[in-house]
Amino acid sequence: MSNQQIVIDRLDIITRLLHVQAKVSIQHLKGELLDTPKKQALHSALTGSNSIEQAAKVAGCSARLAEQLLPEWEKAGLILGTGKGRGKRYVNLDHVYL
Repeated sequence: MSNQQIVIDRLDIITRLLHVQAKVSIQHLKGELLDTPKKQALHSALTGSNSIEQAAKVAGCSARLAEQLLPEWEKAGLILGTGKGRGKRYVNLDHVYL
């Protein structure tokens, strides 16, 4: 086994362990922050490839609402953001590693 494969395997183990540790906290945040069907739909639409506008459209809510909620959710640790400005994308942690 190559050194590169050993590192990849160890990172996979670390990622799995972090996911197990974070899962309870994430479930709590979901219950607290995703208190309406539109918020739940918006959260589900965050795949990391959708723009904010696209995710809002999929969820059936306004882009303005999404632009207000997403930074709050990111700060709380419910989602992850990548990029900046108009290229910013968000991903819910269900899509990161399961």
